[in-house]
Amino acid sequence: ESDGFIKVSERGETSLGFVSAGKRGKVHCEQLHKVLDCGILQLDQKVYKDGQRSQHRVSFYSKEDLRKLLTGLGPHLRMKETQAKAVLAFIDEKDSTRKGQLRKLVQYLNWEGTQKGEDCLRQWGVDQDTVMSWAGGL
Repeated sequence: ESDGFIKVSERGETSLGFVSAGKRGKVHCEQLHKVLDCGILQLDQKVYKDGQRSQHRVSFYSKEDLRKLLTGLGPHLRMKETQAKAVLAFIDEKDSTRKGQLRKLVQYLNWEGTQKGEDCLRQWGVDQDTVMSWAGGL
């Protein structure tokens, strides 16, 4: 069991990561880090107060690592395909307006269908159709 994320922060910092729990998750993260030969490996993070289960993650922050991973993973992604394409476009985009749209698109898609997603739309003063239109051309 693993989870993953693709993000662009408010400050425009891109990141991607895989998160897993338990002993098998630790092995999974260690192997992934070794095979990819990039990223930051974080093991045995205590996320529960009782300390029974630990969380493990492999995170990627550099533009080179993100390009490598998202280009290779792209054809295999289903749920995060648009976020991956948007982050790849964001990395190389020069126009600040377009960069802002791509950042917001990634953020919204990560929260779509939740209260936080609705809060994003309200804060940005746009509707869902407008945000989704920013995916055009990806």
